[in-house]
Amino acid sequence: GIQTIDGFAYYNLKQTGSGTILLNDVSSVTNAFTFNSGTVDCQNRDLTFSGTVTYTAGTFLPGNNTVTYGGTLAQDIIPANYLTLTISNTGTHTLDGNTTVSGAFSNAGTLNINSAYNLSLNGTSACGGTINATAGTVTYAASATNIITGTYFNLISNGGTMCGDVTVNGTLTLTSGALVLNDHVLTLNGAI
Repeated sequence: GIQTIDGFAYYNLKQTGSGTILLNDVSSVTNAFTFNSGTVDCQNRDLTFSGTVTYTAGTFLPGNNTVTYGGTLAQDIIPANYLTLTISNTGTHTLDGNTTVSGAFSNAGTLNINSAYNLSLNGTSACGGTINATAGTVTYAASATNIITGTYFNLISNGGTMCGDVTVNGTLTLTSGALVLNDHVLTLNGAI
């Protein structure tokens, strides 16, 4: 079934059934968010996670809003199509499935990609934080002009400026435009 919840600062929030949770207003989860099945639909309302985020399965529908992963604890980044995705703390975050950001992406922490998941940044990307990818592909589209510091497995870029040193252990693909090193080091350990 469908359950509509009011905008609130929840301490814990769990989605463990096969139904749908609809957010009725701007909300936050301050301690633990657990997502094991079903659907969470933000209905274009902003959502902030300040504690742990544990994702196993289910469909996350952010809509035309901002989803913020904050706090200092380990967090799973729930696979979804985000408009604006913000990682606002210096903690460790793990991508848990194919994810697309069509608007702004900012990262103050470490984003791990440990499986063959794709992260597609189709809008802007701010310098900050690091990406640590031992698998998968990170794609920077034409308007995502900043290449975030870190280690990538596969990296696809339409050109842009490196924010810091970048290592590519798989394949680097330059689809168009220039990759500006900006006095940083680009290390290629795989194919171009």
